[in-house]
Amino acid sequence: MSEDNTDFQAKLASIRADYARVSLPVQISEILDKFGNLAGAMGSGDHINCTLAMNAVAHKLAGSAGTFGLDQISVVSRTICQLTECARLESKPVTSENFDKISTLVDQLRLQAEQLAPQNDKRPSETGDNTGDNIK
Repeated sequence: MSEDNTDFQAKLASIRADYARVSLPVQISEILDKFGNLAGAMGSGDHINCTLAMNAVAHKLAGSAGTFGLDQISVVSRTICQLTECARLESKPVTSENFDKISTLVDQLRLQAEQLAPQNDKRPSETGDNTGDNIK
């Protein structure tokens, strides 16, 4: 590898590590928050708005996680996005069946985020330097 390419790869790895350490935990927290709102709104008049909010944060996480090579997180987020498209495309609330699927997927995201957290702190935080290479 040339020196320029090595420098580029090092910078790219640093950017990815910063994302996994700082931005990803914030986005996972947003997903958990929006899922809690959705759970509380099931069957209410705010159900569609909560579904739309869940769709928006899942879409953002799917894109950014994919950009930084966190493929499993991206795929799970994209699936949540697909399950909540009903609100965006048809102004319909998420079904109880899809809600159960989303619940399982949110748990998967939480677990994947815990794997990325520093070894001495198993929750997503703004500290730590794990780049997520252990996510397959």
